[in-house]
Amino acid sequence: MIYPANFEQKIGFDRLREQVAALCTMRAARGKLAEETFSTSAREIARRLTLADEMRLLLDMEHEFPGGEYPDVDHIVAKLRVEGSFLDVEEVVTLHRALTVVGGIVAFILNREEQYPALHARSRGVAAFPEIVQRIDAIVDRFGNVKDNARDRPPNACRPCCRPPKAPVSSMPTPRFRSAKAKP
Repeated sequence: MIYPANFEQKIGFDRLREQVAALCTMRAARGKLAEETFSTSAREIARRLTLADEMRLLLDMEHEFPGGEYPDVDHIVAKLRVEGSFLDVEEVVTLHRALTVVGGIVAFILNREEQYPALHARSRGVAAFPEIVQRIDAIVDRFGNVKDNARDRPPNACRPCCRPPKAPVSSMPTPRFRSAKAKP
């Protein structure tokens, strides 16, 4: 416990936290920021500073970094957790964009272990679900329209896609995806 309880307000850190939160585009990121607490541990402070410094270097020096727009998919994941739910085409496209960005970022960092060892360690085990991205690519074009050839697939491969474009699209659960969406 830090004494006094309003320590962050007294040193002005609460304003810094608010400024960083304003830059977060996703609710999950704001939640992670809110979970961060004051630390007096030299080891924890060094770990956090190393992660921040590596990320700063990556953003400043790596022009090929696949960053950009990070769509918020919390509402989509919440919808997928409901048994028997379906996504509409826009939600499928948003999920595709998010998974593509995550996959690109993770691959980028994992291929640069020597330059960014702390980010590499933090990125190991992050699932990007390439199978889902491939299934979405087979069903929806880059403009968010259901592909004509998606209608010609066997019924078990793409049953929900055989509806008009704004109709629900299957959440495409694979065993790996079901296990991921079951995690809190």
